[in-house]
Amino acid sequence: MALLAGFGRTVITSETSLPLGGYGNTHLRIHESVDGRIFAVCVALSDGVQRVLLYHLDLVYLTEENVAVCKKGISEATGIPEDHILLNVTHTHSAPDLRSDHESIARYKEEFHRTIINLALPALADLDDAQLEIGSATVENLNFVRRYLLSDGSYGGDNFGDFQNNRILGHESEADHMMQAGRLVRANKEDILLVNWQAPPHPMGGAAIKVLTADVIGRFRELVEKKHGVLFAFYQGCGGNINSHSRIPEEQIYMDHT
Repeated sequence: MALLAGFGRTVITSETSLPLGGYGNTHLRIHESVDGRIFAVCVALSDGVQRVLLYHLDLVYLTEENVAVCKKGISEATGIPEDHILLNVTHTHSAPDLRSDHESIARYKEEFHRTIINLALPALADLDDAQLEIGSATVENLNFVRRYLLSDGSYGGDNFGDFQNNRILGHESEADHMMQAGRLVRANKEDILLVNWQAPPHPMGGAAIKVLTADVIGRFRELVEKKHGVLFAFYQGCGGNINSHSRIPEEQIYMDHT
């Protein structure tokens, strides 16, 4: 069976200062500078009949509204069913907070939705014959878990739970140290590298930082593309702060679209 792969990428950095997501203090974190651009990436895959779209977005999270608007628009523009469209965020803690009611975010979301919908078209136009090569490795020094069992029997994480009054008994889950990669080798165009990894989302400086940045994944992308000459797309698996082996309560934030 034939495999076709295409790639599209566009900048989603804002020239207007916006509240940043992460840490729960977005009204205090209006970005003052930009440390590297943030991107939206779309990888298109097809067997000649079925088509799927895999999005990598340099954002901290998406809401149900964002997902619904984008998937509906993409489907209408391409004819691809909504359940063949994956929207995945890198969970950088220094990207525009799409949950904010700040006036600047309302304007940003309108442009963001149009951008994501339109990005599918160049990715599909780029479809070309490809072969898939896969590999994996362990990464011991950058993985982490942010879900804990507390002494009162409840569970907590860095941004929920009362750590001062509830002693941490232990991790609820173990860190997933595995990094997986798939290289789509194309004879006539640049190869596409798909990476799945539980990566840290926190920038240096933590909640005090007011810099718009793609953070760890942005640096990773730059190094990989420079060294290997590939087009890079990243798929977190589960939002960044809790790995895919953890049990998490239901939330209205879409951090994982698998």
